[in-house]
Order: sequence, then C-alpha cells, then structure tokens
Amino acid sequence: MLREIKNQLKPLQELVSGFDFATVISRYVEGFQAHNDSLMSSALRWLRAEYRTKTEARENLDVRSIIDDVQFYDYLKLFASFVKLAGYSGC
Repeated sequence: MLREIKNQLKPLQELVSGFDFATVISRYVEGFQAHNDSLMSSALRWLRAEYRTKTEARENLDVRSIIDDVQFYDYLKLFASFVKLAGYSGC
C-alpha cells in the first residue's frame, strides 16, 4: 500500500518543494500502518507548519525543508494539488 501511495504522489514531486511534501504524506501513511503515533504526529506537525528548524524536521521525518512564511504559497499549491489527487473536485 505504501508503494502505491508513493506512486500516486509522484506528480506532486514536480512542484516546488513537492518531494518533501510527498515524503511527509508517505511518512504519515507509514506511521498509520505501523500504529506509530509519534511518526503520524510529526507528519501532521510538519503539515501544520509547526517546525521551527529544518534540523528538527530532518531528524523526525527525513525531509530537508519546513513550511515557513517565505514558501507558504508554494505549499498552498501543493496542498491543493494533493487534495485534487485525493479525489476532491471542488463542488
């Protein structure tokens, strides 16, 4: 299942910061499958832009970026693309 999720997230990797975004979503799924609440919490924390340093995010999730004020618009586009990939067409 995790491999399938990673394949479905590949279109996001073409966008700015898409690789880290797809990695965080994959890490959340990985945590869900393993019943690892800490990993799921770390992924949600990253998605909510609660990490203060890239070092902390790298230690917890193995990603090289965080969502900050400078890149917020890029991540907003990623969120929208992810929701569309998940099947929401916008009604």
